[in-house]
Amino acid sequence: MSSRNDYLDLLAQEYRVLATTGNQTDQHTYTALQWGTASVAVIAAAGLSQWKHHDAVVELVFLLAIPALVAVRMFYWLGELARMRRIYDFICVIEAKAALALRQTDGTSRTHDGWIDSFSQLWDAKFPEFTSALELDLPVTVNSDPITFERWLRTIRNKRASQNLTWVFQLRFALFPAAIVMSLALGIYYTLWVSATLDIAAWLGVAGTTLLGVVFIPRTAGWRRRLGARGPDKADSAE
Repeated sequence: MSSRNDYLDLLAQEYRVLATTGNQTDQHTYTALQWGTASVAVIAAAGLSQWKHHDAVVELVFLLAIPALVAVRMFYWLGELARMRRIYDFICVIEAKAALALRQTDGTSRTHDGWIDSFSQLWDAKFPEFTSALELDLPVTVNSDPITFERWLRTIRNKRASQNLTWVFQLRFALFPAAIVMSLALGIYYTLWVSATLDIAAWLGVAGTTLLGVVFIPRTAGWRRRLGARGPDKADSAE
């Protein structure tokens, strides 16, 4: 029994470390969105303040600076989401390891395992009573394992009980290319119809935008394949 307890202690330590790291990564994703939005707003305001006064400033801001900044922020945001997904995928593995270890007999004593089986049966019988008394609306039954939260979330995903959260991730993801397109459209409009000249700033903006598109589109598609349609579970579940 001592070796199993040591193993469970190590799992518990690993679980706590990963849960803490996952929460920090979750905070990083929100920080990236907040600082990215604030930075774009400041730069856009600076560009608009020079409207019809300094063509080069306006063109560089909307054709190059804002698209590049949004792209960098998006890559950072997606990178943190991918990291968070790996963390919580592995937490699910730790939960499964703990559940299996608790039920694994060591050949010398079955007392502890018998208690777990008895408790599991009691929990399954009492679970509807608990949820009714506490007025809990849980889409999926919670099993008797001591560490089960992440696997419970995945079960909900599989049953599509929280499919609406898919749109939260999709909406956030769409904000990045939408901001780039709006900035480019405004920069092109200014170049063609306001300044009506293709100066060096405009050409730099066009060259930078072309390079950004070459890097942006394939990289974005790669991140989307890694994260899937719904994004990382923890990020969605935090909503």
